[in-house]
Amino acid sequence: MSWASNHYLAIASPPHTPRAGQISAAFRCQTIAQHRTRGREKWQGGLVAGARGRSGRRPVPTRLKLLAGNPGKRPVGEPEPEPASRLPEPPEHLSDEAKREWLRVGELLVDLGLVSDLDRAALAGYCQAWSRWVEAEEALRTYGVVIKSPSGYPMQSPFLAVANKALEQMRGFLIEFGMTPASRSKVHGEQRAEADPLDELRARRQRNAR
Repeated sequence: MSWASNHYLAIASPPHTPRAGQISAAFRCQTIAQHRTRGREKWQGGLVAGARGRSGRRPVPTRLKLLAGNPGKRPVGEPEPEPASRLPEPPEHLSDEAKREWLRVGELLVDLGLVSDLDRAALAGYCQAWSRWVEAEEALRTYGVVIKSPSGYPMQSPFLAVANKALEQMRGFLIEFGMTPASRSKVHGEQRAEADPLDELRARRQRNAR
């Protein structure tokens, strides 16, 4: 047989095909290795998640749970630190609209015992998000939801994205303070004891003097 014939046969001959039993055994080994790898990654991921903190539902503050009547009827356990309920001074960087909302909603939260000096940053975040939402909504009312782009084509107003983002941030803070419709329906407020009218007058004068 000539060199050309041998070369043709080498090219035309099909490659070696493994037997069915060899394929089945290789497939089983590959499957077992994949399962072991996934199990190891899942176990390691659980360790990392456990190190970072709990997964699942966000724990409900004991105050809100008690105001709601403990609907789950589970043991409350050790209560978290409960500072005295009072409205702290608003941060200086808040806008005028945010400070107005601070006074409005702050007094309601004090009545329910849901705000203290420790909650100053969270309340400030909500009030600033409220102020940003109001400003964006006023701009939308002035310029409209759809505006003209520099090229002349209609486009969505950037104030709409600002308003939606601020509303999303507000919702997070509202849930934390139990001020959404769903969370409010589960909370039975405990009114404060009657305050001295003279103290109320002094407090009102101090707020008006700011």
